[in-house]
Amino acid sequence: MDLDAIENVTRKSREDEQHDKTARRKPWQPARMLETPPPPEGYSYRWIRAEYVGVEDRNNVSSRMREGWEFVNKTKFLISLYQQSNMADMQAS
Repeated sequence: MDLDAIENVTRKSREDEQHDKTARRKPWQPARMLETPPPPEGYSYRWIRAEYVGVEDRNNVSSRMREGWEFVNKTKFLISLYQQSNMADMQAS
């Protein structure tokens, strides 16, 4: 590029960009890495680490069980996850 072409480049200032200044900031929420179906009324789902870098973490699992967390049967969980995805597909079409 020659110098004449560089001088003719127009740039927008940051003040010219439009930003929504009236929008409120949303509170931080942790990212949901794994999908879960909506839990039944009065319950909540939580992923519990059972293994870390190929080593079983039995202390973490047993401490969560002492806190009152109960395991969900894998087949029951997968069925409800499948039903949730089918309902979303039906609503989208």
